[in-house]
Order: sequence, then structure tokens, then C-alpha cells
Amino acid sequence: MAEKIIAESVAKQLEYVLSGIAENADALERLLIECVMDSKSDEIAQLLTASQTLAQQIGWAADLGVQKLGGVMVMKGGAEAWMMPPAYHSAIKDMEVNHG
Repeated sequence: MAEKIIAESVAKQLEYVLSGIAENADALERLLIECVMDSKSDEIAQLLTASQTLAQQIGWAADLGVQKLGGVMVMKGGAEAWMMPPAYHSAIKDMEVNHG
């Protein structure tokens, strides 16, 4: 199978596009986390949680694309960084502080 080679300038442009997608997904995810935490309705919370999951997947896919292009403009990184809840990441930080 022949490899397709893209121009370095196009690869750099794609890196900026994917990084922008990841940045927007990160901002959307943060807003949705706040909305879910403050929501009084179960139905609204479920819709917001589904939207949060979609933002996480979009952001992760964009970061993956940047990494595949060899770029350094990664927003969060891998699936674990994107898709695990804030409490998961806090637990690791708390363990480092308490046992560090």
C-alpha cells in the first residue's frame, strides 16, 4: 500500500484545526460539568451528561489527530485524560500530596 504524503504546511494547518477543536471541546466539557452539577432535573442532567461525553470524544479524537501528525499542540492527551471524571484525576493528585 502506498503512503500518502502531505505537505508540511498542510500538516501544520491541520494541527491548528485539530488543536482548536480540542480547545473548544475542553471548554464545552467544563461548562457541561458545571451544568450537570447544578441541574435540578434528571432529564436535563442526562442530556448534559450525554453532551459532555460527546465533547470528551471529540476532544480526544482531535488530540489523537494532532499527535498522529507529530504536533505538540495537544489539549489534554489520551482517552484517560479526556474521559475520566475530575474526581478520578483529583484522587491521583490527593494521593501524591498525602503520600508524597
